[in-house]
Amino acid sequence: MFDLFVSDTTLPHDSLMMETAGAQCLLLAGFFEDQMRRRHNIRWYAELGASFFSRAALQERSLHKARLLHAIARRFELWRQRHAQLSGELRDQPYLLTPPRPPAPM
Repeated sequence: MFDLFVSDTTLPHDSLMMETAGAQCLLLAGFFEDQMRRRHNIRWYAELGASFFSRAALQERSLHKARLLHAIARRFELWRQRHAQLSGELRDQPYLLTPPRPPAPM
């Protein structure tokens, strides 16, 4: 994450790459929070993700999309917590696939 999106000085001017970086931070710090927490600082990833979405909003040409990206950045922690909650709910409620029944004999 750091090598790809933070240390490359050309990316802050690329809205799509900043949006992608923010989405990856949201996925890692939100949905995979339980796995990440053991090795990484979740708060740092959340702040980084919010800043990526803010930078994407500043570079976005479409006013509507820029507003959306800015809103995601402002409420990044809320979205991150919701993704973490969803991950826990999906893990705690495993779904079993039922095998198809064989056709009835004729």
